Amino acid sequence: MKISDIIKKQTTIIVLAVLVVTITAIGVSYSVFFDVKSNKNNQVVTAGTLKVSLTNVNTLKPTEPLSTGEGLKMTPLSYTVSNPQASSSLPATYKLYIGASSNNNVDLSKIKISNEGDATTGQNAKLLNSLTKITSIDGVSGTFYEVGSGKVAVGATEPTKYLRIWVDEENAPAMVNQKIQLELYIVSVVDEAAT
Repeated sequence: MKISDIIKKQTTIIVLAVLVVTITAIGVSYSVFFDVKSNKNNQVVTAGTLKVSLTNVNTLKPTEPLSTGEGLKMTPLSYTVSNPQASSSLPATYKLYIGASSNNNVDLSKIKISNEGDATTGQNAKLLNSLTKITSIDGVSGTFYEVGSGKVAVGATEPTKYLRIWVDEENAPAMVNQKIQLELYIVSVVDEAAT
């Protein structure tokens, strides 16, 4: 072999190696840059001037019937509402509503709820349809039940509240081949009278 052939082979190998390293570096950079994490269980929602931190959102999709005792001990959806000073100089009120999504085919009167208690145990189980009901939120028609409300001063954070939702086992026979999917709606209003 001639020296010029060896140099051509080495040059070709070096060019290919540089090309492979460049493509690899671009691919890794691209994938790291576009690596988006999705957390559907823990969310922070801004509603007007309020910031609402939600944990265990998946509890809005009950999967099996529970006794009242089991329902009161299940993992709750927890929420904390704050009114950061940076976003407002006014207090605000809020209401949380539960409504059925379009995928839901279960009668909401079969669902039990506890919106009292702490992180470990709920209190006072009641039927969802026994709560205050409205038929429209911001132009969206449907059936919505009020599950929480409060007023938050400027710069304040409310204590965390807990919400448990389940299908009572007494209603289990009526639930065969049914799908439960609920949605949480947050409505906030700035208290302009405080100015």
